[in-house]
Amino acid sequence: RLLTYVLLTPFYTRIFVPAEYGIITELYAYVVFLIVILTYGLETGYFRFSKEDDRGNDVYKTSLVSIIITSLIFILLIFIFYKRIASGIGYESSSKYILWLGIIVGLDALTAIPFARIRIQNKALKYSIIRIVEVVVNLFFNWFFILYCHNNYDNYEWISKIYNPEYRVGYVLLSNL
Repeated sequence: RLLTYVLLTPFYTRIFVPAEYGIITELYAYVVFLIVILTYGLETGYFRFSKEDDRGNDVYKTSLVSIIITSLIFILLIFIFYKRIASGIGYESSSKYILWLGIIVGLDALTAIPFARIRIQNKALKYSIIRIVEVVVNLFFNWFFILYCHNNYDNYEWISKIYNPEYRVGYVLLSNL
């Protein structure tokens, strides 16, 4: 997360006007709180209880099933209510941002327990590789949409099929997704 922040913040502040960057900052502030709520401390609980009484697999399965159920319910509720939520927080014209943000949060919550398991199994290399690939993919898509597609929109017809200049901030979310 720190690597993504360190690499993308200067990029965003150079590309986006303050109002656009403010949207990104506000939306990702919601992510922090929603992730805490959606994982409801199960990652910490998993770390604690997976080492007791050789019940690690049971604790893993129970934690994972719980997170899967609540994350899928959350994503479903976002699909149903994203326009109302967007209206309630002042993003009526950008309601898709709320939909994408909800999916990001739901998927992040889904990965919390599997990543915790990798860490408990002392598979630091595997964990690091997955996280670094995640950062590289995010960086690539940020660069591709926000810089390359934006700068070459009029030069290549195929770009107009995948890129809409009006979604500038939205591409930050899509890149993360």
